[in-house]
Amino acid sequence: LSMWNLMMMGPKPFVVGKSSGSLSLELSPIIPGDWFDENDQVSFIFLGLTNVTYTNPTGKDTWSAGVAITQASVTLKDGTTEALEGGALPAKYAKLARDGGLEAIQLTFAEVDDSAADNAGSSDSAAPAGAQDAATAAVAKAKGLVNPPK
Repeated sequence: LSMWNLMMMGPKPFVVGKSSGSLSLELSPIIPGDWFDENDQVSFIFLGLTNVTYTNPTGKDTWSAGVAITQASVTLKDGTTEALEGGALPAKYAKLARDGGLEAIQLTFAEVDDSAADNAGSSDSAAPAGAQDAATAAVAKAKGLVNPPK
């Protein structure tokens, strides 16, 4: 289960900004491009309450350089949908997700220049060192590769 959580959510889905002190939800999945279906989508249930769908028309692995979540939308329990720019959901939606107040989250990947990919989430957080190496090893293990790529 921990490998599935890492692959679907990333290492640290909830982040408290160092300078702002506000909560955000920053899903950073580690999913191989070939795991997306014919509609370029993968879905899972977040915290047992909220349907999350990633759309990846790039066909690339989600951890690839130049690939980032550029658009998000949230659907509230009342059916209202709100669009957001970027991949980090601000405090209002992070709290709703944590408390089961969101019906769905839709996140879309796109190709971006590397500097935009580095800044796609919150400016207060960064992926932990070695997260991509751990992701590569986890994917290789899941696919049954004996010698994962380095």
